[in-house]
Amino acid sequence: GLGDVYKRQTQNTPIHINLWHREFWMLSLANLFLCMAIYMLLPIVPEWLMKVHHTAHWQVSYAFAFYAVGLFFLGGFCSYFVQKYRRNRVCRVGIFIMIVCLYAMTFFHRLESSYVFWAVNMLSFLLGAVFGLVQMVLSSTLIIDVCESFRRTEANYASSWFGRLALSLGPIAGIIISRFLGFNSFIVASVLLCLAAVLLIYGVKFPFKAPDDNIPLYSLDRFFLPQGKWLFVNLMLVSMLLGVLLSIFHTLTFYGMMLVGFAFAILAQKFVFVNADLKSETVTGLLAASMALLLLLTRRQLSVDILAPALIGFGVSLIASRFQLFFIKLSKHCQRGTSQSSYFLAWESGLALGLSVGWGYLYSQEQLALFVALGLAILAFLYYQFFTHRWYMENKNR
Repeated sequence: GLGDVYKRQTQNTPIHINLWHREFWMLSLANLFLCMAIYMLLPIVPEWLMKVHHTAHWQVSYAFAFYAVGLFFLGGFCSYFVQKYRRNRVCRVGIFIMIVCLYAMTFFHRLESSYVFWAVNMLSFLLGAVFGLVQMVLSSTLIIDVCESFRRTEANYASSWFGRLALSLGPIAGIIISRFLGFNSFIVASVLLCLAAVLLIYGVKFPFKAPDDNIPLYSLDRFFLPQGKWLFVNLMLVSMLLGVLLSIFHTLTFYGMMLVGFAFAILAQKFVFVNADLKSETVTGLLAASMALLLLLTRRQLSVDILAPALIGFGVSLIASRFQLFFIKLSKHCQRGTSQSSYFLAWESGLALGLSVGWGYLYSQEQLALFVALGLAILAFLYYQFFTHRWYMENKNR
């Protein structure tokens, strides 16, 4: 009930998921499919560009950098779009543009080699811009609108796990499809996931909301939470760590065991960290990720190759889900949607920048990449331990 949810929120404990609304699960599945459609590109497209189109690894890094910049491009217009036009329609139109960007990759073979680099960067930027807008509308508006006010924290927390699981499920699906059916079928599968998301969103009915008067064309509403800026930096460091690792590991084993780590993190939050100290999840997560990196640096047996990605998945998901609740508690009245957009941008842009650094400067240098990832883990831990946590406790609003 309302009292139990309030008690859990004020005690800063993990949220117990008890959402059975059909609309919520439809939108969460749409979120899963959209994220899978994007994340399944990560292990396949860079290698495909390098082998088929002879793209240099540093050029691949530019594509991820353009994607990261694109994520922020339309965010300032998000509030205007969802108030000027029907919010579910904005989301569906954005997904259709994503489909066009994805399918356009199948025409790269018709371009001269010198034009492929620019085509990839333009598509990456556009894909980042549209995916960022779609995710902001979905997480900051649509999912919130279909839930009662006292369940919105639960809804945000639960739906974000669908996107997190897609980080393993998407690449696993991409590797299997491309290996057995080829690149074009792989792109078609990504497009079909987007179409499935559109159908799910289309099946949810949203009540009409009259727009506010004098809507500004550009604003931080539903885009970026200024009071969460230091938390934003801390989460970026964590997701950059993961991005660097994803630039060097492209195997089914790595993604499969990372998925196992995600599953253990869900169980740990439900049973282990219920009444734990507020710092415990972040500290445990960073220690688990650091342990995995040390194992990869010093041991390379099969057991380590299985255990390390599970520890990484366990660690980064613990941190991400805790930081998501921190963003909510830093927000003021009517800023919940903005906090969720900031959380998404921190996670996604950090991931893209880590991939960019990994492909651009650490290509074929696995040991160096692991040292860089370990350095990011240590930096994130020190930053949280000696600054972010104290700052958060002094500035939270809930």
